[in-house]
Amino acid sequence: MKVTPISCGPAVNESERKAFERIKTGLISELGDGEWLLLTNLAFSTTHRRQSDEIDIVAIGPPGVRVIEIKHWNAAWVNRNTELVEREAERVTNKARKIGTTLRRKVESLGRVDGVFLVTQDAAKVKPLEGREVRGVRFHTLRTWQEALALDAPASLSSSQVKMLGKALYPKASVVIDGALRRLAGYVNLELQTSADERFQRIYKGTHSTRRDPVLLHLYDVSATDRPNPEDRARREFDALHRLQLRAWAPRIVDSFQEAPGYAGEMWFFTVADPAAPSVEQRAADDTWDAKARLAFARQAVEALRELHEAGEGEEPMLHRNLTPGTILVRHDNAPILTGFQYARIPADVTVAVSSGTEDEWDVAVAPEIRQQGLGAADRQSDVYSLCASLSVLFAERDEASMVLAEGRADDPAARTTLEKLHESLSALLGEPPTVVAPPARFWSEDQIVKFRDWDYRIVLRLGSGGVGTTFKVVRIDGATDGDLGAYVAKVVSDKEMGQRVLQAYNLAHSHLADSAALSTIFETAGEWRDNDFVALMRWVEGEPLSELAGVLPILAEDFQEESGEALALRWLRTVCDALDVLHRNGLVHGDVSPRNLIVADSEIVLTDYDCVAKVGAPVVPGTVMYSPHTHLKDRPAAPSDDFFALAASFFQVLFEKEPFMYDGSRAKERGLNWDGVEREDYPTVAAFLEQATNPDPEQRFASAAEAKAALSPPRHTDADEPVDEGSDDTIEPRSEPVVRSENEVSWLQSLLQSYPGSRWGNSETRG
Repeated sequence: MKVTPISCGPAVNESERKAFERIKTGLISELGDGEWLLLTNLAFSTTHRRQSDEIDIVAIGPPGVRVIEIKHWNAAWVNRNTELVEREAERVTNKARKIGTTLRRKVESLGRVDGVFLVTQDAAKVKPLEGREVRGVRFHTLRTWQEALALDAPASLSSSQVKMLGKALYPKASVVIDGALRRLAGYVNLELQTSADERFQRIYKGTHSTRRDPVLLHLYDVSATDRPNPEDRARREFDALHRLQLRAWAPRIVDSFQEAPGYAGEMWFFTVADPAAPSVEQRAADDTWDAKARLAFARQAVEALRELHEAGEGEEPMLHRNLTPGTILVRHDNAPILTGFQYARIPADVTVAVSSGTEDEWDVAVAPEIRQQGLGAADRQSDVYSLCASLSVLFAERDEASMVLAEGRADDPAARTTLEKLHESLSALLGEPPTVVAPPARFWSEDQIVKFRDWDYRIVLRLGSGGVGTTFKVVRIDGATDGDLGAYVAKVVSDKEMGQRVLQAYNLAHSHLADSAALSTIFETAGEWRDNDFVALMRWVEGEPLSELAGVLPILAEDFQEESGEALALRWLRTVCDALDVLHRNGLVHGDVSPRNLIVADSEIVLTDYDCVAKVGAPVVPGTVMYSPHTHLKDRPAAPSDDFFALAASFFQVLFEKEPFMYDGSRAKERGLNWDGVEREDYPTVAAFLEQATNPDPEQRFASAAEAKAALSPPRHTDADEPVDEGSDDTIEPRSEPVVRSENEVSWLQSLLQSYPGSRWGNSETRG
C-alpha cells in the first residue's frame, strides 16, 4: 500500500517512534493499492499549555479514520492504575470525537472515528491487554497493529477523500518548529542542551509561559531504555539535587519530579531555576569587582565544590564534571551558584554516559583526562582542575591568586593540589573578608534587594535586555512583615542620555494609561535618572508575550471560544487600536509596538513598555527595527500611523511565522509585506488591514484608530452574495467543543450569522 507520513511535530519519546515505524513499515508491506496518511504528533484542540491534547497518530485510510494513543504501559501497570487509565481512555475518546466532528463536515458519510491504545512494551508484558476495552477504548499491541487500524474493514474512503481529510487536519500542525520539542508542561521555547543522540535523559532550557521564569527542564523517557527500574534511575538526579537544596550554591528546584502531562507511565520531568546571575566569564570584565572581592568569591567556590563532593554516599563522591567559566555564576552577594548539572555523576549510578569525542569539543576548563577519555575518567581531581581553570579568568596571570590556582591545573591528576589546601592558601591571601558591595545593575540577580522611592524591591528574575535598557520582574517588600506586596516590572537604563530620554517617555505616558485596560499601568517613575537605579515601575501582567504564540492562533481560538484564528486576531487588533487611540488622543505615539511588548493575559491582550513614547510631530525614537516603519530612517516626525504600521508588522510575524519585510535575505520595507508563500486566504480581513497599515506610501496608511478599526470590521454580506447549497441542513446546533473550519466554511458561517441581530459578525464591536 502507499503510505504518506506527515510529521506534524517531533516524536516525543522512543515509544512513539517505535509505534510509528511499525505501522508505517507494516502498511507498506501490505498488498493492495489503498492510500494511507499517517499524521503524527498532531496538535489539535489544544494550546501551548496542554501538551496532553496532542494526538500521537491520526491514521486516515480506506477503512476510515483512527485516533491512536501510543503508550509504553504493561499489563501490571494498567492493573495497578485503573483510575488513571480510565481518565486517559476518556481523553482519547474525546479527541476521537473532535476529529470525527471536524472531518464529517468534509465527508458527511465518514463513519465512526474510534480511539485506540497501542502499547509498545515487550509482547509478554502486554499480551493480557490485547483486545481489552476501557471506557470504549480498545487495547492493541505492536503484534496486532492491523486491528488498531481496522485494516480488514470494508473500504469507505476514496483516495481523494483520504487526501481531503488529511489536508483538513494538517494546518493544525504548526505548534512545533523544526522537529524539536518546543513546549511541555507549561514551559515554552525549549532548547535542547544535551546531545540529540541521548534519549533517556534530555535537558532543555525554557521559560514558563506565564510567569516567564527561566528554567532547566530535565526530561526522562523510560521507553528509551531496556534497563530495569527506569523510573528509579530517572529520579536519582532529582533526589541528589533535592539533597543539596539547603546549600546556597545549589540550583533551586522549581517543579518536583513528576509525570509529564499526557505521558503518564512513560515520561517524567523536573525543573530547576536558571538563575538570572552573571557567569564568572561575564563578571570577569566588571572593573568595579575588585581583586579582594574576587578572591573572596574564589574561596567560596572552593567551599561549594568541597560540599558537593561530600554530598555523595559513603566513600563515593558526587561529581560535577561540567565546571566552566560559564556554569559558575556570581550572585549579587558575591556568593557562587553552581549550574550545568547535566553531566553530574550521582553516586552508585552513572546519570549520563558521554563518549570521549575530540578535544576540540570540550571547554578549555575541562580536565585533560576527560578530554582524552570522556566523562567516565572524571574524579575529584578532575573537578579541582576545572574549578581552578574557571576561576583563573578572574586574576592576572602573575597575580598571587593565579599562582595558587595554577597548583590545581597540573596535567597529572596526582600532582594537583586538593580543595583543602586551596582553601587554606586562598584564606591566607584574603585575610579579613571584604564588605559585600552590590554589583552594577547589569549584574543584578535573583533575590537581590533594591531600594526605590523609600521601598525595598526584591528581584525575581531578569526579563530581558535590549538597546534601551534592562527589565526585571520585582516584588515590593513589606518592611514590617517581610512579605510580598505585589509584582512589578522595573526598567533600568545604564546610559545617562538614554536614561533621561526614557524617563521623559514614561512621564509623558504616565497620566494617560488608566483610560484603557489594554495599557499596562505605570506605577511610579524616578524623580531623576540615576545610574544603577530604577527609571520606572510598571504593572506586572501575568501572561505571555505575543511573540510566544506564533503560529498557534487558530488553536487558541478554540480555547477562547472564537470562530477562527482570524476572529481572534481581529478582536486583539481592535483592542490594541483602542489602546493606541488613548495615547494618540493625548498627542503621543507609543513608538515600539512589537510582539514582545504585547502580552496575552487569558484571552485579552495588553500593550506595555513605554521606552519610545514621544509626542506626535516630535523626532522619532526608533523602536524594534523589524517592525518600525522604514520612514524612521528619514527623520520623519512621529505619527500615529507609525504605531499601526508596527502593529500590523507584528501580527504578520505572529500569524504567518515569517519576517514581514524580508526579501532574498534583505529587509526591504519599501516593498511592503512579503506575501510569498503565505496562505492569506485564511485571514482575508486581517490581510487587508496589514497591507494598508504597512503601505510603502505613508499617506495611504491609517491616520487614526477610527480608520484602522473600520478596516478591521469583516464586510457585510447579503444572502445573495453566497451560493446556496440546497442539499445542506441550515439548522445550527450548539456544539460542545470548537471545530476547525476551512476558509469557505468560515465565509459561509459569517454570512449566516450576519442575519442574526447582535451577532459578533453583524456588529464588530460585540464579543460573542
